Amino acid sequence: MSFREDIYPYRTNRQEFISRLQGRVDSDWTEVIALASLPRQERPGFMTRCHADINSGVVSCNYAPNSLDRRRVKALLRAWRRAISDRYLDRESVLTCEGPAYPTVQLAFDKIRSNWPSGAVRFIMNELEYERTGDGMTFFGSSMSNVYDYDSYFTALLGWDDVHCYGLLRALQLQSATHSGAGGSSVHPVWQAARNWLDQNRYSGVYGEYNLTFY
Repeated sequence: MSFREDIYPYRTNRQEFISRLQGRVDSDWTEVIALASLPRQERPGFMTRCHADINSGVVSCNYAPNSLDRRRVKALLRAWRRAISDRYLDRESVLTCEGPAYPTVQLAFDKIRSNWPSGAVRFIMNELEYERTGDGMTFFGSSMSNVYDYDSYFTALLGWDDVHCYGLLRALQLQSATHSGAGGSSVHPVWQAARNWLDQNRYSGVYGEYNLTFY
């Protein structure tokens, strides 16, 4: 059955909606959609999906979802349903702590884990149900558009994850690569604080599903 027939009618019934989505990740998701309006470098997963021929220089891309894509989306869905903890460290919020107000790891760590005033720890269920995608569409609820299909919906979830949840792990990996050999002296304390938070939570919620081997 199509997304419109099997998923969309349940857009205000969280449990049924997510349960049906979970059953479709492996069977009905065939493409991580590369938005034609974006430069190639900004399309989802460009660095791992596209390769240039060493002789011709021609770039070819494979946008079939890989095992990590599916694992990430399944983890989001489980957390959204609160079958596992949905607490996560938000990349966008961590970035706001990268300034002079948090000059030490401890101050940055306290800010990250605080709930009031708002820190960087978020809850996936809350965020997904109020988040809007880049084109203004919602993931759930009475205002959700009926134009989604499985590919576009799962791609949108993966795109959200790239920016907010799994995106933090990639940001930390980039920090490590950028500052390796520098003794960590040029890394803002918020990134070490983020690592400390992940050390405490790496086996919980989505992080346990990711089976972390880097960050």
